[in-house]
Amino acid sequence: MADGGFAADHPPRPDQPFYVAPNFDGATERNAYRAQLIPVACWRVDNIRFEFDSSFVKPEIAAELTLLATKMKAHPKAPISIFGHADPVGKDDYNKKLSGRRATAIYAILTRNTDLWETLYKDKDDHWGLKSIQTMLTALGYDPGPATGFGSGKTTAAVKKFQGDDGTLDPDGDPGPLTREKLFQAYMDKTCVDDTGAAFQLTNDDFLARGADPDGKGDYQGCGEFNPVLIFSNAEEKEFKKPGKTKARNEANSPNRRVVIFLFRPNSIVTPGKWPCPLATEGGEGCTKRFWSDGETRRQNTDKRREYPVTHDTFACRFYDRIAFKSPCETIAPIPLATIDYKIWNARWEPAEGFCGDKVKLLADTDLPDGDAVQINFTPKQGASPNLTQQDTQSSAGKIEVEWEIHDVDFKSGAAFLEKVELEARFTAAKAAPATSNLLTVKSMRDTNEETFKRDDSWNGFGNHSEFKQKTDQFKTKLTANFKIVKSWGATYIDFRSIGFTGKDGGAPYDGHRWGRSTGVNAMAPNEYYDGSEWKSLPDGFTITAANYQAITFHKNGSSFVSANGGTWPEEFTDYDFNSAANVAKRAAWITETNSRWSDHFILRRSKCTSQKSTRCCVYDTQLELILTPVETFTAADHVVFVAPGNMRANAANWFMDAPDLSTAAHETGHRIGNPDEYKDGATDDTLTGDGAINGIDENCVMGQNMTKVKKRHLHAMVETHKKAIKNTFGRDYDYDTLNK
Repeated sequence: MADGGFAADHPPRPDQPFYVAPNFDGATERNAYRAQLIPVACWRVDNIRFEFDSSFVKPEIAAELTLLATKMKAHPKAPISIFGHADPVGKDDYNKKLSGRRATAIYAILTRNTDLWETLYKDKDDHWGLKSIQTMLTALGYDPGPATGFGSGKTTAAVKKFQGDDGTLDPDGDPGPLTREKLFQAYMDKTCVDDTGAAFQLTNDDFLARGADPDGKGDYQGCGEFNPVLIFSNAEEKEFKKPGKTKARNEANSPNRRVVIFLFRPNSIVTPGKWPCPLATEGGEGCTKRFWSDGETRRQNTDKRREYPVTHDTFACRFYDRIAFKSPCETIAPIPLATIDYKIWNARWEPAEGFCGDKVKLLADTDLPDGDAVQINFTPKQGASPNLTQQDTQSSAGKIEVEWEIHDVDFKSGAAFLEKVELEARFTAAKAAPATSNLLTVKSMRDTNEETFKRDDSWNGFGNHSEFKQKTDQFKTKLTANFKIVKSWGATYIDFRSIGFTGKDGGAPYDGHRWGRSTGVNAMAPNEYYDGSEWKSLPDGFTITAANYQAITFHKNGSSFVSANGGTWPEEFTDYDFNSAANVAKRAAWITETNSRWSDHFILRRSKCTSQKSTRCCVYDTQLELILTPVETFTAADHVVFVAPGNMRANAANWFMDAPDLSTAAHETGHRIGNPDEYKDGATDDTLTGDGAINGIDENCVMGQNMTKVKKRHLHAMVETHKKAIKNTFGRDYDYDTLNK
């Protein structure tokens, strides 16, 4: 780094895949691939190395040019392109051409093109004049007197001395075109050297367009005021428009007046005719064609001060924005010391680490007067965190203090997520040099330990056992419903207590109940019952309803067929192949439908979180994974699912493989993760109201009669388990809301 600029390497960018297709005629057709235009390094020189409102390069730029030489040695065969920039004051076309002239001046000194400098010298809108002659003579060891731009005897004598030392010029004391050519050459050679003092001079092959265009298209250009790194807030803009504030405004705007060089990947090359930027000598019309759709909006002042490294929304040109994204050279340069009246120091975070949702303090000491406005902006050292916003405060009693709840820190990095993001805070004020804090380490809560959910419920007289495991990985909270399944056969039992039946004739499990079977057209509802010795038609006057019969399954135990509810089936079932292709496919279809129905429709977000919903700070995707594992032996504690052929009325413990509606599995899985029925005469919870349910009934949902979509309330057990996992893993007792994705 030098006082007027710096050079830096760019963070690496991954290669993007490209695709080619086979040719067909084998002769004339060819695949074409255009390599991405990706910078590997950059160089920047700031406004203080140019004369005011001019492209004349001051001799102090030698330090920055040496940095460029060193950086280019470190990146051999990396071609460069030069971009000049102006501040957002004045007319677009004027600023576009001024920035173009400054880019031209840098190109000329690097290539020793004295003709370009002569053109700049003669430009009526530029301001080289005699002052530039005096400055160059002084840098070369002559004594023309002060560089005032006014002639003097000392200046004439110095010109004569230079002409005489050259030996080919007429020593007449007039710095005419021939003298200027020699003077430009000597000044360029003196100023543009590498770190050994040897000449640093480039050729066409060192530039992106290889000098193919005589006017430099692709090699150097001006962006005008279209890509500022800093845009004042409305309040700052209003303040700077007050009488006597012009100097302060120009000084505050100095970071925008810069020339940036990008070094591109080795052997990169562009065709001038396809290069989007207009010539350095042209106005701004060609630039506006390359604006983002909201380019003009980006250029406007808003309530907040915007800095490109923080907000990434100050560049109007989409082409330049893509090249310069996250460039270390597109930052806010320090304010020249001559403009500083006060100081900010000891900027710090307390504490210096935390999680999203924690409260931390931003502190600094200052000698600013009480009530002076201070802006604090954040720069993430990892990732982007585009939603971080500026904090505004004031100085008070020698202190700057802001309490901040950590939010909008985005841990997303490509397809994965970071374990932590370090934040740097930058304190700025109109009258003080910026101060940078230590780093705040924000630890992500992206991964949790595995937790187990277990609960027994009773809804409308029906008992239900819920059990699953849950773990968060990479901000995705996954509920794993791993059910053991047992080969079974289906039947029903009927409640005849309403017509006076008692006892458990035939081995039925409950008093007043009998085994039932269907031999009629409705395979789901029984039309016969077993009285202990034979099958009989249903008694006259007894009508089957959803409330008086229940499907049940039997599994083989030795030579008997027994029910988990108790009781033995009075006869032998016909055997079948549980793992036939059709049955395996049906169970796979259950899994696919259930996972799809329950996954990726909602997010869990920390209650009272102020982050944008798109920020991966306190936001988690939700996913359910159903696993069906066949077993031959089990205990009551396994809470298995009995799977049987047939199309009967399923429940949480009994599933039937001939049921045509795959939603049945999604519905019954809902029971096993803690949800009651939401249809009339089901195992309902009449206290359930809201989110579409009224007194426990919502027909149009996965737990309702229509078994359609999952609703937010159905994830209550997942939310409860996630809260437990966050507390046990990170020690934070947060509540979470379920939101639409």
